[in-house]
Amino acid sequence: MPASAREGVQKRIARYHEEAKRYESEKNEKKAQAEALDKQYDSLNMHESEAYLTIGMALLGVSALVKKRWLFFFAVVMAGIGAALELSGFLGWSFHPQFLSKLLG
Repeated sequence: MPASAREGVQKRIARYHEEAKRYESEKNEKKAQAEALDKQYDSLNMHESEAYLTIGMALLGVSALVKKRWLFFFAVVMAGIGAALELSGFLGWSFHPQFLSKLLG
C-alpha cells in the first residue's frame, strides 16, 4: 500500500475513533436524560392514571353490552379516578393512591 493511501486510512481511523468517543459521551448524556424523564413520569402518577382510565373505558364497553347499571357506575368511578390522577399529574400534584393500588393489585 502506498504511503499516501496509508496516510488517508490512518486519518479515517482517527476520525472514526473521535466519532466513537463523541457517540459514547452522547450516549451517557442521553441515558441520564432518559432516566430523569422516567423519574418525572413516575412522579406524575401516569402509570396509575392510564391503568384506571383503561379499566374504566373497558368496563364502560362491557356495561353497554350487558346493560348492568351497577357496572356502568363502577366504570364511571374507575374512569373518574383515572381522570383525577391524570389531572393531578399534569398539575404537578404529588398524589399517589397506594390504597387503590393495593386494593386492585
